[in-house]
Amino acid sequence: MVFLRCLYRRDIAREMIQVVARASVWLAEHPPKVVDPQAVGLALFLAVLERKPQAVCAALEKCAVPVEALLDAAEAAQWPLHKAAEANSQGQADAGCGLLYSEELTECLTHWIDAAEAQAWAYSERAVRPEHLLLAILETDGPWNDLLARRGLAAGAVREALEAELALAPRPARRQAEIIRSWGTTAQWLNSPAVGVPRRFGVGGMLVIVTMFGLLYGGLQWLHAPPLVFLMVAVFFAGLALGQMLLRGGRFPRAASVKMGAILWPAEVFLLALYVGYRVNPSGPSVGGALLAAAVNIPIGAFLGYLCGCLVAGVVLLLDMGRELRNRFRRSRATHLPAKVPPEPPVTAR
Repeated sequence: MVFLRCLYRRDIAREMIQVVARASVWLAEHPPKVVDPQAVGLALFLAVLERKPQAVCAALEKCAVPVEALLDAAEAAQWPLHKAAEANSQGQADAGCGLLYSEELTECLTHWIDAAEAQAWAYSERAVRPEHLLLAILETDGPWNDLLARRGLAAGAVREALEAELALAPRPARRQAEIIRSWGTTAQWLNSPAVGVPRRFGVGGMLVIVTMFGLLYGGLQWLHAPPLVFLMVAVFFAGLALGQMLLRGGRFPRAASVKMGAILWPAEVFLLALYVGYRVNPSGPSVGGALLAAAVNIPIGAFLGYLCGCLVAGVVLLLDMGRELRNRFRRSRATHLPAKVPPEPPVTAR
């Protein structure tokens, strides 16, 4: 299904996947009039409560409201949003089937999972869990605030109780959180959105890419580089481009470039060391020396991956600039064209 694209690129706990799947199926069974973040957030809110995570149950017990009572209130508050869809069962089934494959649902789920991922990073945890999703939902205004108010609760009070429960983590987890927090700034910089290779581009993009490869190969030919260098450069740049397109959904090209560089460059160094060792000593190249050379080149590969990723991003910026200029020219041309006057109807003699 289309909505699963917002999950595979992240470190998601199994309970979180079940919550997202439950909310998506619930929305398909009772599709809302408008698929927006509030409607999807209310369904996710209900799915988290149905899942009954331990921290959420403990936080609600501190607020003197059982989870079952809040579930009944949530289910009662959901139905009025979908009265129009309940009027026609066949139309409801068709709308729900199309909703699971819609881009609107994917965008709304991605919005909430991004917010939950930010909460997980704020608490120095890698895996995104339902508790982080509930914190992200309670941080914003929505129909869930009215739902909590029916039971005499405030969203801020529930959020504070849940934060207190999350702070009571086991000692090994807290130590792991401290280690992750020390790398938080670098990780946030790598995982921040940036310019990267798109998944789809037209014929103009293909021409620009071929031109850039031609210039690169021309420079290598001018330097009298051997054919093996041509192959290594082609594999490295092609791997970086594929990594920016595919890793984590193409949303974080910096991290993708660093990871692909740290993988591709040591692999190429390892194969090159084996090849050179075989040419020098055909009886048996030194595999241990090749592995040592590959291990030493891991940080070098990460740095080279970042630099070459910047070059690839520059090519993408040129493509975007050309597309923007072309669209601007089309808009200006359309505004200067004379308006088409409809022809007058023929006059018939009576």
